[in-house]
Amino acid sequence: MLASIRNQFVRDCDDILGTGQGSGVHTIYIDGSQSVEVYCDMETDGIGYTVFQNRYDGSVDFYNARTWTNYKYGFGNLSGEFWLGLEYIYRMTMNDNYKLRVDLEDNNGTKVYAEYSTFKLNSEADLYRLIIAGESGTAGNINRGMLYNQNTQFSSPDNATACTSSRKGGWWYSGCTYANLNGLYKPGVSSWDSMMWYAFKNIDGCKTTSMKLIKKK
Repeated sequence: MLASIRNQFVRDCDDILGTGQGSGVHTIYIDGSQSVEVYCDMETDGIGYTVFQNRYDGSVDFYNARTWTNYKYGFGNLSGEFWLGLEYIYRMTMNDNYKLRVDLEDNNGTKVYAEYSTFKLNSEADLYRLIIAGESGTAGNINRGMLYNQNTQFSSPDNATACTSSRKGGWWYSGCTYANLNGLYKPGVSSWDSMMWYAFKNIDGCKTTSMKLIKKK
């Protein structure tokens, strides 16, 4: 019973930070019930970020043969490259207010970030529509980042729109996008279907990307 009571308070990595544990794979209890393994970044800003996307070497394919179910429940390796899953992101953000941080690195080692003071997803019935606002950081023009994708539904490679097919990823595509972090891994290559962030390096593919959530205080 005591363990069950404790579990309902461990809903994200920021809750785990208070126990003194470091970065790595940890178990959280979304909605205070279902256990889910996640990767926690306890080093950036000294707070407990729950990471939902991590890419750095192209070892995990985010496009070919990826399905709606893959993007819903996640794929990859939590100790390497991965996508956590839209359903888990939705359930984390449905009851609490979260911020998003996006870390980017180009092929020359230059690192920047973008932060969003509002980030949540609607349910699967609304195709995990993106609600996002309040950009700051060092990643460039705020109108050429993820604000462009505000109020857009998610589409997967097997449920493709014209943008999904041309940008080659699963994403919140809106005619089409200035941020394509689930696109093809092509560091330094100029292409709209690359893992690019237009405000940072135009259409040059990034070398690393990481997307992570932190609860508002």
